[in-house]
Amino acid sequence: MTRVKICGNTHAEDVAICVAEGADAIGVVVEYPVPVPWSVSRGQAAALIREVPPLVSAVAVVGGDVDLILRLAEATAPDALQLHGDEPEEVVATVRDRLAGTGIHLIKAVSVEPETRDSALAWLTRAERFVAAGADAILLDARPADRAGGGSGTRIDWSLAHSVVTGCSRPVVLAGGLTPENVATAVHTATPYAVDVISSVENAAHRKARDRVRAFVRAVRDAR
Repeated sequence: MTRVKICGNTHAEDVAICVAEGADAIGVVVEYPVPVPWSVSRGQAAALIREVPPLVSAVAVVGGDVDLILRLAEATAPDALQLHGDEPEEVVATVRDRLAGTGIHLIKAVSVEPETRDSALAWLTRAERFVAAGADAILLDARPADRAGGGSGTRIDWSLAHSVVTGCSRPVVLAGGLTPENVATAVHTATPYAVDVISSVENAAHRKARDRVRAFVRAVRDAR
């Protein structure tokens, strides 16, 4: 069954909504290096992560250099750490080594241009380089040319994503432009291990909308 991660939680009430509606993983963006509306301090993130109950995964989404990443991991104690910046393989490898023994899983985001002419092989090659560096999972997300960071609401090519899913030696998470209305098609087309959503399940104030969260989770469950 495809798992559901709902990211960009900034309030305990939003965490509670996502958990109650069946999310498998809760994402919290921590001191992100470029401005995004979901970024919270490490203290706020630690408090939100403590709200995530057993058997639901807490994911800290970070970016930056090795020292900052490790400080944020120590401060927040997540189940998984998602590197969502431009970190090279060397940073991934160092973070993986320094996390040894903590039990924290490492997810590396691979951002692709929405209008890319890259082949599926090019995407897969990038993903496998991060796997070789120590990533436990790969997240595919869109990066529009005019915006850094996630949550853009921009889709990637799900057919190309499927080729990465079937070829990658680690689980692949699909993100980018997923909504309650299109996620079932995305799941059927790309067959990812998990899907990751943020902006399409929120209201204008960037708070989680219960009806949108419920519809998204149900659409994923019904799809597979």
